[in-house]
Amino acid sequence: MSFILSGQVVPSGNIEHAKIAPNSRVHIQLLDVSLMDAPSVTLAEQIIHVGQEPFSFPISFNLTYDPSRVLISNSYSVSARVSKGDDLEWVSTSRHSVLTQGNPTNGVSISVDNVSKNGTLPGLTKLSGRIVSSPSTPASKAIAPNSRIIVQLLDVSLMDAHSVTLAEQKILTAQDQSRSFPISRSVSRSLTWITTSTHSVLTRGEPKDGVEVTLDVVQH
Repeated sequence: MSFILSGQVVPSGNIEHAKIAPNSRVHIQLLDVSLMDAPSVTLAEQIIHVGQEPFSFPISFNLTYDPSRVLISNSYSVSARVSKGDDLEWVSTSRHSVLTQGNPTNGVSISVDNVSKNGTLPGLTKLSGRIVSSPSTPASKAIAPNSRIIVQLLDVSLMDAHSVTLAEQKILTAQDQSRSFPISRSVSRSLTWITTSTHSVLTRGEPKDGVEVTLDVVQH
């Protein structure tokens, strides 16, 4: 037995007269997003092909899913992206929760943002924050001298491919200098500290600034 989750894809801010370019592809997915430290799991998807003429919003969709795969304790969301060839044109940038925990089971509206010509979302040019030690780390612990701190912004969208580095920052500690936490934005040749959980940013309702990255000390 299958269930259907229906809804519409609409432009963010209800932009009037927004259209999808000819020969585009609209990809809608129902995702299990319960695990923060693992990729989401696709439960259902629909691909809508736009013909030779521009297509106006809203776009209606119907996702057919197996209800036996939906657990009341898990979290689920729907996402949408519009692409033409290899170029992303529209994408949902906030989480649209569905099915469980009091969220809608039908009539879902997925808002999408227009992507600029260089493939980025407007206004997303700099991501700042700080690095802190995990609560279980002794307060006296610090980054040792001659260490290298590497902070990376990664695209982890694809489940069957390696992540893509979008931006990177390196901070070096001098020979006679240790660094106390917190460290504003920013591991040594012998690994001493590392993130052990995923810190999601930028899309699906995640923070776009003021991010706090937690490190755990590595036991040797």
